[in-house]
Amino acid sequence: GVGAGSGPSAAGSSTAEGDGRPPKCRLDLGRQGLQDNSLQALGECLPCLGPLEALSLAGNKLSGTAIGGFLREHVPAYGGALKELDFTGNRNLGAVALDALSELLDKSKLNMLEVLHLSGVAVPSRCWLPLFSALRSQGRLKVLSAADTKLGSGRQVPACSELAKLVGEGQLTSLDISGNYLLREACMELADAFAHTSELLSLDISHNAGDNFGTLPPPLPAPPPVTRAEGEGEEAAAEEAPAEGAPPPKLDDDAPREPAFAPLLLLCEGLLRNRTLKSLSMVGCSLDYAADFLLGEVAIKHPTLERLDLSSNPHGVEGLACLLRALGRAGSKVSSLSVTDLRVNKVVGPTVKYRWQDPSDSYKLNLWHPQHRGVLRSLLSRSGGGTGKALDGFSQMDPPTFSLESCTKLDPYGVMSVPTEGVVSFGYAAASPGTPRGGGNPLEKVQGKHLQGRTQIDFKRCSALMLGCYTSCRTDAQRTVFLEAAAQAWRLKPGHIALILRLSPAALSAQVVRTLLPAVENLSGDMLVGIAGVRNKVMYNKRREEARLRHETVQLMLFNMRSPTGRHWFDLANPCDRACAERLQTLVAFEVEAQRREGRPDASQR
Repeated sequence: GVGAGSGPSAAGSSTAEGDGRPPKCRLDLGRQGLQDNSLQALGECLPCLGPLEALSLAGNKLSGTAIGGFLREHVPAYGGALKELDFTGNRNLGAVALDALSELLDKSKLNMLEVLHLSGVAVPSRCWLPLFSALRSQGRLKVLSAADTKLGSGRQVPACSELAKLVGEGQLTSLDISGNYLLREACMELADAFAHTSELLSLDISHNAGDNFGTLPPPLPAPPPVTRAEGEGEEAAAEEAPAEGAPPPKLDDDAPREPAFAPLLLLCEGLLRNRTLKSLSMVGCSLDYAADFLLGEVAIKHPTLERLDLSSNPHGVEGLACLLRALGRAGSKVSSLSVTDLRVNKVVGPTVKYRWQDPSDSYKLNLWHPQHRGVLRSLLSRSGGGTGKALDGFSQMDPPTFSLESCTKLDPYGVMSVPTEGVVSFGYAAASPGTPRGGGNPLEKVQGKHLQGRTQIDFKRCSALMLGCYTSCRTDAQRTVFLEAAAQAWRLKPGHIALILRLSPAALSAQVVRTLLPAVENLSGDMLVGIAGVRNKVMYNKRREEARLRHETVQLMLFNMRSPTGRHWFDLANPCDRACAERLQTLVAFEVEAQRREGRPDASQR
């Protein structure tokens, strides 16, 4: 009773060949409750089905011994046609069946296999290396699903290295290794493989947070060998030996060391050198500001990446702003971003926070850390890639021998050649804004400084991101994080706010206006798009809500940066008032610097 079209116990289909050859069969026995004795009946039915192109035994309670025997006895006869094997969910597949699979691949009995599904199988550690080696030798596998298979558990460095070679040198177009243990060694190998692959289109590494351990300081150098005269052996050695109970030699706390960071940052940086990927899923990987900073760099430069699924991660406002800033650029190919169930997070630890509006600051970068290398690349890119006098913004370089010119050279993949070890300290001063043509006001230079570091997003791209990203937020708290990130990342127009209002719940409409209005260019007192949008959304207490919104936005609407003299009172909990205070701070800092350059005293109040 097991066979194609034999009733509810099986599902099969046949594909007729146009050249008179017998039709190929695709046999799906997934989740049919098969037992070990069913495989014997299946083996007897196979000769009646013709060439077998695909076989699915997913979700059944089959033992590894039974599957191993079935593979060795019946599958070799169909090795010239079998392209797909699905063992998903067979938790007890075991070493016997996997050894049989590796043996068939080694002996070219499955030389046409292109799709292999092992998700949900508890693969023994010793089985990975021979399996990956056999698949690499076979050279035809295009789709590999190995989610939740304990890959990388106990480090498994040789197996992960072989997987990286399979990715870099093979024909894989889709790889799913979610729910495993991608530790540092595996991430380093895979990051290098991303640069060499010419076929990989889809990658799923979800639920792989990995380890987060830094390395110890370098050990002290061994003392040089002591040459003793004849007769001084044992007595001299006893004198030089440390006393019993003496403390161990103290390590140098200032010695350069590799900081602690999530190993997935290595994968994020490795994607900069990839040229094939179209879809990337990193759901539930504890991605924070550091990962978002690197993925933003990838989203700007990657030539083919179209879909990003970064749901269930603690992006925070700053991290999500990095992503939105990159995706808002016209050159970015990413058209779909999912951040469902995003969480708030603070920038802590060794991560360096980059100030996009004005990155002038003193920096100490540990170049072992991928995000620190990304900060240096961003500063060099902001400086024009190191051409002409662009590097004049860097000063007080420590060590003095560190060469910024060598960092600006591009490797064969178009990425700056920033060193991957060592510590460098320097100061950076961004170029001063120039006076616009025809501007006679002394404050004309800083009129638009509050918009620096934001991306000018067009309406079409904003619509796509709103529909795919903003609508994926499930709660008002998640929507609030998105709105605050968008206000940091984008330069908006009234039409953008009207679009977001249409996609927002009525209860959130006033907050949408308050949060996004500071990101709008060329505000004027008669701009009532926010009020009009609220009027169309609010169902109750319309007059009170409109009056409240006018009161909360009036100072920003009427704020005159060309003549800000006066006394100001701001409610810093209100985003519009806070934006006015930040612009006043920018003006004061500019005037203080101008006074200093002219040799005049600082008359500002601090």
